[in-house]
Amino acid sequence: MMNSAQYESLRVRLSGYLFCYAGLMLGLAVPLVYGWFQRSLLFIVWSAALSVALLIGAACWLARQLMPVTDGEAQRDELMRQVNELTIKLHQSQEWLGKAFFSNPVPLSLTHLETRTFIEVNESFERLSGYTRAELVASTPAVFNLGFSDEEAKLVYDRLRRDGTIRSYETTIRFKDGLPRAILGAAELFELAGRPCVLWSHQDITTRLQTETELRLSEERFATAFQSNPCAMSIVRLSDGVHLDVNEKWLREVQMKREDVMGRTGAELPVWREPADREKVYELLRTKGSIHGLELALHPSSVRDMTGLISAQIIVLNGERCVLFIVQDISERKRAEKALQDREERLRLTMQAAGLGAWEYDIAQACGIWTPEYAALFGLQPADFDGTNEMFLSLLHPDDRHIVNEAFQRGLAGDPHYAAEFRVILPDGSERWQSSLGRTLYDEQGQATRMIGVGQDITERKRAEAALRDREEHLRLAMQAGGLGTWEVNITEWRAYWTSEYAALFDLAVEDFDGQPETFFKLIHPDDVPVIKQAFTHALSGEPPRIVEYRRVMPDGSYRWHTSLGQLLFNETGKAKRVIGVGMDITERKLAETALRDREERLRLSLQAAGMGTWLFDVVQQRGEWSPEYEALYGLTPGTYDGTNEFFFARVHPDDAASVRRAFRRGLKGNPVYQIDFRYFHEDGSLRWQSNLGRMRYDAKGQAAHVIGVGLDVTERKQAEQALQASRTQLRQLAARLQNAREAERAEIARNIHDDLGQSMTGLKFLLKWLESQLTPEQIDARAKVGEMLEMSSAAIGQIRRVATSLRPGILDDFGLVAALEWQAQEFAQRTGVACRLSVKPKEAEIEALERDRATAFFRIFQEALTNVTRHAEAASVDAQLFRQDDALVLHIHDDGRGITVDELVNVRSLGLLGMRERAEMFNGSFTIAAGEPRGTLVTVRIPLRSQ
Repeated sequence: MMNSAQYESLRVRLSGYLFCYAGLMLGLAVPLVYGWFQRSLLFIVWSAALSVALLIGAACWLARQLMPVTDGEAQRDELMRQVNELTIKLHQSQEWLGKAFFSNPVPLSLTHLETRTFIEVNESFERLSGYTRAELVASTPAVFNLGFSDEEAKLVYDRLRRDGTIRSYETTIRFKDGLPRAILGAAELFELAGRPCVLWSHQDITTRLQTETELRLSEERFATAFQSNPCAMSIVRLSDGVHLDVNEKWLREVQMKREDVMGRTGAELPVWREPADREKVYELLRTKGSIHGLELALHPSSVRDMTGLISAQIIVLNGERCVLFIVQDISERKRAEKALQDREERLRLTMQAAGLGAWEYDIAQACGIWTPEYAALFGLQPADFDGTNEMFLSLLHPDDRHIVNEAFQRGLAGDPHYAAEFRVILPDGSERWQSSLGRTLYDEQGQATRMIGVGQDITERKRAEAALRDREEHLRLAMQAGGLGTWEVNITEWRAYWTSEYAALFDLAVEDFDGQPETFFKLIHPDDVPVIKQAFTHALSGEPPRIVEYRRVMPDGSYRWHTSLGQLLFNETGKAKRVIGVGMDITERKLAETALRDREERLRLSLQAAGMGTWLFDVVQQRGEWSPEYEALYGLTPGTYDGTNEFFFARVHPDDAASVRRAFRRGLKGNPVYQIDFRYFHEDGSLRWQSNLGRMRYDAKGQAAHVIGVGLDVTERKQAEQALQASRTQLRQLAARLQNAREAERAEIARNIHDDLGQSMTGLKFLLKWLESQLTPEQIDARAKVGEMLEMSSAAIGQIRRVATSLRPGILDDFGLVAALEWQAQEFAQRTGVACRLSVKPKEAEIEALERDRATAFFRIFQEALTNVTRHAEAASVDAQLFRQDDALVLHIHDDGRGITVDELVNVRSLGLLGMRERAEMFNGSFTIAAGEPRGTLVTVRIPLRSQ
């Protein structure tokens, strides 16, 4: 037995030591809890193992301290046996820690802080570096070029000495294969056998960084194409029509600033001239999913109205269904088409009133075109003429064919004016006289390309010439030129005479003109006087009459265009005596020609600026025409296209040829709009994408006559769409693999903590219970300290259980999804005081076969939704329903809180919502969140029961 002095000494020593160990245990528990909240798995495992080792050591030390004060050899032997058992437990704990190091899937290495030599590495690090453990241990990272640069090393080791830990750092290391790898690492500083050491963890993030870079580049390319597109483009949310983004062209059209547009709907902006058009567009999108080439009247600004060619496609951005609108301004084209139709109609009526017919001859193609009026001069229909020069000559009187050939040759030689009078043989065998006037057009090299002109039947005039050579000559020329005014010049007297009609062209009376050439030339634009003189000289030389066009200066300073045609007449002796002629005002015709040229040039420049080319296909003749810009899309030089379908389809990708033919057949069956995207082969052999838009024209019988259209190269747009889709798919697959790996890792750690660490702590608690039973009632302080240690052990066991459950609830793996959801609902209600009710339909047995990954997704979404209720909803109750719908499992979570706002729904920083949506979409499921009825928030998750 101990005396009082020995007992007092033992009491003092035990009190001091026990208080020291109690402080040490609290110091270890704090890092353990801190590691859990920081989500550092390695830190949790290391701290837990160290806690077990120190607790066992404390128990052993306490047993040794008690041995000297106990009597009896048997009692000392029993204490020694307990010490040996505790020592065995200590070795088992160290063995478990070693297994956790070497079997860890994360590459780990242990180095000395000062010498930086490798003390130990695990198998994962060997696979990552390519070096074996034998090569690495006792060597420094610098030997294998695995270390940091000097600057990085200084920063890293200074931070380790200061903070003792580095949670995360990124660096680039070249391992044994020589390839650079992006590494995400962490480090912990601790003492091992009295020496400062560093535990390093490494993760290869090269692939992730490459994926992020490719995704960023893809998004940048899409943004660049979107903003720089010459067409007005906008992205609108389909559900409510709110504008999410617009490009600069769109802002210029509506004359608004970006901040005034974002977040507003089309109904609130000056976009639609008619509200019904907006509803029509959205109805088409809901039924068909896309719109191509819809022509609508828009109202983009207060300055002007606009006719737009609208194309739209439903796309998905950040999990939301949106609409990409593309609007091409065709207002100028529509106005040009209307003006052209008006001009052509006026010209047709004028020619019809004058009895004129028009013709055109393509010199390069050796092919002519006649209007119905001109064909009627030959007693034919337009379809009866095959366009060849041979057929045209066969219709002429054999004696007059040389006249036409000579006029044609003069045009080829450089004389742009074409004029000929000849006889034609009608189908009934009768002869008629015809006068043809035209102009030869030349290219930049001066080569004649085509001739255009008009023809008129002059049979009556020719008959009048035979009877009335002089006076009837005025009538003949007046009829030829329109019958508007005649003039005459007496060569002998060099004096001119005007009719009242011709004088009126100059805004004069007959008596106001004295007949002198100088007076006449004062009325003419100075630049046109040489033209008139030259024409008069040609007339005096006996050359055929020529039409002269000149400008007449009006009293107010303006000028008008005149055309004049004269003829030299001879007396009975054959001597030239006078020149007679006719003239008419052609100002309107000139203005029409100028306006038409301007319209055509603007249209050509617009198509060129947009990178478009035009084409035309004659359904009846089965012949096509391509503009030079359209031939350039195929890498062809102008004029290469031979007009055949075979030439076109030889360049269309075989897989797309059937779609192109179907789109064309739809036009033949009454659908006037022709629209198709197809792949084609460029002349350099590359495969490119083209967007083709056309319109079918029909004749009076409703039969398709010809198709006109435009083509645009959309290769870059198609490539960007394909790259973006592939990038999204790869990112989703990567996220799924990371999620599954994390769940597996959490389950493994939870199992290890629960099974190994929990059992060790339970054993320690039993030992402390036994130790407490061995103390005598007089050892009050010792019994109190042992009681405190028992309480700390119980608290540690509870903490271990909570950590393991948080990492991976065992009930999910052992009893299935329904039991796990019910447990989570009960735990949520107990922890927060918010009532949580869960109903399951059908019964649990019907969803027992649900895959583990899908069950985990449902559980994590339910868990995150309840977390959001706690943080944001301010709710009093939550109702959840789990039921089967067709081949899918559906989970409804409805709280009665304040409800989610629009800003919260579109907040891209809401990682919780993004995580829930990603978990559902991993299995081709859906996730929606919206305001509930009558209040609160409703979350709906739908996941197929099995892979489709």
